Amino acid sequence: MELHTGRLNTIMAIRRYTESQNVRFEVHVVELLDEALKSDWCIQQGFNRSDLIRHLVRIGLQNFASKQPKERDFIDEFKENYSE
Repeated sequence: MELHTGRLNTIMAIRRYTESQNVRFEVHVVELLDEALKSDWCIQQGFNRSDLIRHLVRIGLQNFASKQPKERDFIDEFKENYSE
């Protein structure tokens, strides 16, 4: 088995571990994505629209999780506010 390096082989490896999702976006959102793809950073990364969406979802979910109160903190606050 030969190991090949390069963008094409990396993409093929990534696809093996992804699950297809059909998501619809408003026209304006697609236009914003296309505009973002013109940025130097996206060009340097070699991103296509799907790559950019995956990146934004991953970052967005990390931000969402980091902003959520810890379950323990939530329970403590709940007890303080609703204890008899």
